[in-house]
Amino acid sequence: MELYCNSDRKELGKAAMLIWVLWKNRNNWICNHEKDQGQQLGMKAMSLWYEWDAVQDAYSSGGQQAQQMH
Repeated sequence: MELYCNSDRKELGKAAMLIWVLWKNRNNWICNHEKDQGQQLGMKAMSLWYEWDAVQDAYSSGGQQAQQMH
């Protein structure tokens, strides 16, 4: 049973990616005394999320095609 719709999954994915980017930036500041600016972090998070989402879509499509061939 699917408990959330597709748009919710995408919004949750974007939020998770932003949290991950913020965490990495925090660690980079603590370990290396280097950090990115807020706008850069947002753009990085969105870029990484779009890349991840495209791979998931491609994998999902490929997986369905492979299942249909069997």
